[in-house]
Amino acid sequence: MAPATENAAADEAKAFTADDKRDFMLAALRRACAHLRAKEFELEEIGVALRFRMINAEDAVAWLDHIGATDTINTPPWTNRVEVAPADTASKSSPPATDLAMKIHRNFERKMAKSGKIDRILRGAAP
Repeated sequence: MAPATENAAADEAKAFTADDKRDFMLAALRRACAHLRAKEFELEEIGVALRFRMINAEDAVAWLDHIGATDTINTPPWTNRVEVAPADTASKSSPPATDLAMKIHRNFERKMAKSGKIDRILRGAAP
């Protein structure tokens, strides 16, 4: 039976034309670009929060942990973390660091909205 299954898979793969494959890859690349832009915006948000002293450096590291972007920075010397390969996060439950990062994020947004700093930042004015 294995040969019949392999032949069916091969026939199914032949059903896709070169244009189908190209369209699929273009859609996949657009999705990847959107995902990376969203991550870029969040990294900028962390930088703004740190710059305007809305969070401290430890909170920034926790936030990076939360969004899975710790691989984008060098490990800060004050942490005791060892760099490891990223694990599959889909199967894990929400760790305490995630809750902390979400709390920090909500607190940052609340402070920025209350202080009006976000409007000054967007206008390019000094803090």
